[in-house]
Amino acid sequence: MKRKKIFSWVVAILMLGLFCVPAEARLFSIVTNTVNLVPGTPANGGTALFSDSSTPFTETRALTTGKITPSGPFTVANDANAGSATLKLTASDASAPGGAKDRTISLSAGYTAMGEPVDIPVNTWLQTIIDTPPPPTGLAQQIGFTLAIKPIVTATLEIKAEAPFTGNYAPSYYGATGYHYQVTLAGNPVILTEGDLAGAPGKVTFQLNPEKLVAGQNYSLKAYAYNAQTTEKGGTFAARWSAEVLFSTVTAVGGGPITIIYNLNKPIGKTGVNTISIPFDFASGVTDGNALAITTVSSLIKGINTTYGADAVTVFGWYDETTQTHVGLTGIVYNAGNIDAATKFTGAANLAAITDASLVKGRSYQVTVNVDGTKQYNLTGTAK
Repeated sequence: MKRKKIFSWVVAILMLGLFCVPAEARLFSIVTNTVNLVPGTPANGGTALFSDSSTPFTETRALTTGKITPSGPFTVANDANAGSATLKLTASDASAPGGAKDRTISLSAGYTAMGEPVDIPVNTWLQTIIDTPPPPTGLAQQIGFTLAIKPIVTATLEIKAEAPFTGNYAPSYYGATGYHYQVTLAGNPVILTEGDLAGAPGKVTFQLNPEKLVAGQNYSLKAYAYNAQTTEKGGTFAARWSAEVLFSTVTAVGGGPITIIYNLNKPIGKTGVNTISIPFDFASGVTDGNALAITTVSSLIKGINTTYGADAVTVFGWYDETTQTHVGLTGIVYNAGNIDAATKFTGAANLAAITDASLVKGRSYQVTVNVDGTKQYNLTGTAK
């Protein structure tokens, strides 16, 4: 009986030990341990913030003469799960444009096995500048009119590597994620249209809203690039606005030539039916963006296909106001880029009566294309 009791106590102690023995600590070793503020300049006076995702655990050390100090491994007890560790290095750069700004970089290392040691290679410089991005440059110009004779204006924004934002302070080190723009009448602070655009710091080209513009006016465009640090986007650094970009819109009054841009569209998986209405006097000459003279149905189809670089138009037609009938090509067949005699048609005695028909000012033509997406096709002429 006594031996049985002793045995029971031994079993209980052993089982208790299974629950009390701590899991092996995980060591995160710093490999190389070289930290520069910018290439050739050791970081000094900053911090190295270590964090482990699976525990969680954090520890802050100093950056001293280009090294994390102390340089020994970070030790995380009871780290039994898979996860990742991050080492965020930060130091102040007194030479940054606009005054001293922090520079930073985050290094990470993942791990899977229980308690396995992890190496974090540290041989880097602090590439990201914690500041709002440099100011963009811009350009805006009118390229035509809508069918409602509203000005079509394209604008371009880009952050260029210009002093003082060059070298170690080039635009790419600010982490810009987008642009914000505003348009006003020149000399008038009232905002007519504004918006955000993705794509900074690279070049972004976009169209302003024609409904917000009037022909024969002078306008001003201003913009800034933003990131998470920009005040207007919830950060703490004021945006760096571009210089004022002035542009003017011309008037269609007076009989001069104007350009109208048509957006031909085919949604993916759907039929690409579009309507083109031409407000020009064909007797005065109409040309497209390919410098082709547009006078007949076949010339318009050829011009659109040239823009696409393919036989894109599959159906073309209109409603004849005089005969009250639908006229058109219901299934276009091409032969070496030309409309073939096998093309199906309706509303006319023969194919040539449609393809050779003169285009009529103000008539709406239906054009079906077979290429997914949107393609711009423009016509230039005189609206009398």
